Amino acid sequence: MTSALLLAGAGRAQPSLTYSKHGLTPGNVHTTRQVDYAEPGDGGSAMVWDFSKQNIIGGAYAESLGEGTLEGKNISVTHGDATFFFNVTPSGNEYFGHKTSGYSWVYEVPILKAKYPFSYLDEHSGTYYGHIAQNGKAYTAIDGEYSSAADAYGTLILPNGKVFQNVLRVKTTDVRTEFTCNSLQIEEAKYLWYTQELRYPAFITLVTAYKSGNKINSSKTSFVSVEAMDYVASTQIAEEIKEEETPTENVFGPVTYKVFPTVIDREATVAYKLDRPLKVFINVYDLKGSLVAKLVDASTQSEGFYTYSYTPGAPGTYFVKMNFGNRGYTEQVVKR
Repeated sequence: MTSALLLAGAGRAQPSLTYSKHGLTPGNVHTTRQVDYAEPGDGGSAMVWDFSKQNIIGGAYAESLGEGTLEGKNISVTHGDATFFFNVTPSGNEYFGHKTSGYSWVYEVPILKAKYPFSYLDEHSGTYYGHIAQNGKAYTAIDGEYSSAADAYGTLILPNGKVFQNVLRVKTTDVRTEFTCNSLQIEEAKYLWYTQELRYPAFITLVTAYKSGNKINSSKTSFVSVEAMDYVASTQIAEEIKEEETPTENVFGPVTYKVFPTVIDREATVAYKLDRPLKVFINVYDLKGSLVAKLVDASTQSEGFYTYSYTPGAPGTYFVKMNFGNRGYTEQVVKR
């Protein structure tokens, strides 16, 4: 279940990454899809990154965040059979390596992936080392250096036309050597576009080169956040509610509400506007009448615009029951 409260009217400020807004958080799922490769462009201020012409070319790539299980590290990120381990604190994210079935990459000196707070023109760099192990036995040494810089900010336009203002771009580099019989050098440049509304990057471009002897292989890929493409700002919802004239049953006295979409693949949103303070209940039930989620539980809310999102765990029919003061309403949502 996902629920969030977004209040309209947030002011603009210099974009910045912070622990509270952008830190890795257990229980989250970050889903991306591959798109046509997008050149990252130059750094600078007041940039416009228009990726609206990029086609989606890949399926969903989901990363699940949980509690860490590697030598006391507190965050793990899992995709497929690979799990990555971080130690996340209010001052930054340290990356300690990852493991797959049978293999482990362990960094005795970790990579500082992020510092908080981190604003335009901030930067940091360092060195790290570790080893690769097979079934618990180390056999290859790793030596590397990294850097991170908030090199640009501006406006981001996603492949579906969604526009985000006040976006901070962070460029990271990672150059490492894996010492085998034929040493392998890996050079990676990653560009991450962070919005001030979402926790994880809205767009990512990755350029990687592999060098072994005289052979060089390279790859260039870009990914877009599914959450970012689906995101609906509270101000946009407010305008939609203000402009909506029908159905009239969604407007009564001090409340205007909207539940959308009613047929979903991922999540449904409950949006409403209160013209005066009211006690609010919003619950979700399945076809059997069993309570499956409490979005708002007997909370007295002041006037303003509110949105909550709910992601059902399984396909089926669900009922969103809302009470505003002494009035009750029910809307049906079907997950395919």
